[in-house]
Amino acid sequence: MVYLLFGLQELMIKKQEKKIINSFVGESDYNLIRVKKDEMTLFNIIDEANQISLTNDKKIIVYFNPYFLIESKKSDFQKNVINNFKDYLNNENENVLIIFECLVDNINSSNPLVKLINEKGKLIKLENIKSYEWNKYVTKYFQSKNINISDDAINEIVIRCKNDLNLFENEVQKLLLFKSNNIDLDDVKKIVTSQPENDIFELVNVLVSNKKDKAIQYFRDLINYYDVVTLINTITTSLIFMDQVVLMNNNGFNSGEIAKELNCHPYRVQINLKNGLKIGENNINRNLLSLYELDYKIKHSLIDQKFGFELFLLNF
Repeated sequence: MVYLLFGLQELMIKKQEKKIINSFVGESDYNLIRVKKDEMTLFNIIDEANQISLTNDKKIIVYFNPYFLIESKKSDFQKNVINNFKDYLNNENENVLIIFECLVDNINSSNPLVKLINEKGKLIKLENIKSYEWNKYVTKYFQSKNINISDDAINEIVIRCKNDLNLFENEVQKLLLFKSNNIDLDDVKKIVTSQPENDIFELVNVLVSNKKDKAIQYFRDLINYYDVVTLINTITTSLIFMDQVVLMNNNGFNSGEIAKELNCHPYRVQINLKNGLKIGENNINRNLLSLYELDYKIKHSLIDQKFGFELFLLNF
């Protein structure tokens, strides 16, 4: 059997791969061959699949990001390549399992090799968890392990893991080594790694609360990890997002609709809407203009980076 698995979450692909392999081998012994992009041609794969095992063990070939399914050239679609693959699919070795894995959101259905897999094998898309479904997913994850966790801790995990399932799995494993039950917000903040966008999120919250001294101190801590230009770019993106949320709210969209439209977590919409309404559209646009000007001055050596950014915080 030949499978083509594709999607943007590698962990989801690997979990599906495990299910397929377990179903294929049962209690049998098997040889597993893993191949990465550009390491083998399709001819090589077919040749390997046709080789008879002297021990009658089952053989599994897993090819991650095969170039001929993702970045195909005309040479990959030559008649002899396609016919060779078609012949194999029509006369498969029942002791061989081939799994192609593509880390892409969509696969090119016009690719003749993809068409053959769809006709003769199995093509499976691993759908991403939607942004607005993450709270439910995280809640069920901890429920399945009989672990109590507060709602605000769940919100914080979702924000810090940024819809990345691999990141979520890694960070939660760290968290569970630290505390195995009754997890609260402080536990998450201590253990789960914060991303730059989350740190900026906190900085904006402090600024909106008009705590300028605290904002400057927060900035002086952040500068140990991020350069000023990165902070400018990230806070600009944050303010543009805030402006979008306020605009959509003014046009009659509710928080849930905004979250779906912008493909983000509802909690992020609620906080940005609250902050955006508090400072107003005019101030959002004024601060965006200040950031553009600061970025220009820094890149043309017209102002000291740290001084310029602290001046921006004081005038926010």
